[in-house]
Amino acid sequence: MLSGSGSKSFYIAARDTGDVIHGSGSETNGIYKEVYHRPQQNAAEDRWIEGVNSYGMTLTNEGTKMALYASANLKTPAGHVVIYQEPAGNFPSGEAWSYE
Repeated sequence: MLSGSGSKSFYIAARDTGDVIHGSGSETNGIYKEVYHRPQQNAAEDRWIEGVNSYGMTLTNEGTKMALYASANLKTPAGHVVIYQEPAGNFPSGEAWSYE
């Protein structure tokens, strides 16, 4: 996690590439929006704000105002859980994150 944007938000960056998790404001599937890695571009959609719900820490995209969500059922071809954005509070347990 990287800070320094002058706001309470921060970047979530890959250690090896420095690419950040970007919350797309335009790529949608129903009520959900896509997230993907890209080089940091100092855009609000590249930054996340920490919050809390009844399940734990939440991450809300500064630009889209949507919560980062991990699916319990959908997997990538590599077997990882799919992450995307959803309206905050839509499925609170999937919006809870922790530091590891």
